[in-house]
Formats: sequence, structure tokens, C-alpha cells
Amino acid sequence: MLVNDGLPTIALISSNIGLVRSLKTTTLNGRHHVDLPVRIDNGKIILLEPSPILAKNSILGAKCLDKVENGKSVLRLLNPTKKDIQISKTKILATVNDIKNQ
Repeated sequence: MLVNDGLPTIALISSNIGLVRSLKTTTLNGRHHVDLPVRIDNGKIILLEPSPILAKNSILGAKCLDKVENGKSVLRLLNPTKKDIQISKTKILATVNDIKNQ
């Protein structure tokens, strides 16, 4: 339940799951984080959940509730290692769920 202007609002998470990829191939420097621009096909308010594939590549991702603007959003990633990691624009980084106010 969300609170808007002191009034409770019910929000539903849609089961329509999409996949999130980067807008371009990026290098994530060692021991740094980045707010990576990603493309989103549809939705106004979304929940981004990091893919388990990230952990296999020593990358940490944050869950994010975000508003889509012009088909784009941002996913926060962290590289805790000392080495630079290249993130391909074809790699699936997260899943996306629509959040619908009711």
C-alpha cells in the first residue's frame, strides 16, 4: 500500500515480466558503482529486480522502484572486485514488473 497525500493507495505488481538490457556496452570499473541507463518497453512505474546472472559475474545489483521516462530507466550496479568488468548491451541485467495504482 502506498500513501499519497495522506490517503492510502493500493498498488498491484503485474505478473507481466520483461527483461532489462543496457542501452550500450559499458565497462564497470573495479570497486565502483554505476547508475546504468537501461531501456524499458512499457510501463510508467516499474520494479527492477537484478538477474541472478549478475552474481555469477561478480556484479551486485540493487532492486529499484523507478518511473520510466522516454522508454528509459536506471539500474544501479556495483563491482566489488578490483578488476574492470565489461557489461554487454545484450546481457540480461534484470527483470521488470509493472506497478499499477488501483
